[in-house]
Amino acid sequence: MEYPVNVTQIYKDVELISLKNIEQIIKAEITENPDKYDIASSFNKLQLSYLKIRSDSEQGKYSYVPAWALSRLVDYSNEQNAIFVNAIDGTIINLENSL
Repeated sequence: MEYPVNVTQIYKDVELISLKNIEQIIKAEITENPDKYDIASSFNKLQLSYLKIRSDSEQGKYSYVPAWALSRLVDYSNEQNAIFVNAIDGTIINLENSL
């Protein structure tokens, strides 16, 4: 997509990784990077949504990618310490580098 909102391409029939594989990817991420996540309290929310991801190769272009978000819901209003996984290829999405 281009700003303001100009759809440039749509992919159809995209297969998503199974939830079982997503679970393994998330466990591996937490195990390999324990300093990035507060593992003292448990995650309690898993949601499939679309994330707007900045293109690495073309400035000003973004894609909406299906992604699993595992987070901790605090006080039923704030989400904390989320882990985002691309539901197509299983990569961990770092939001600071993607927006």
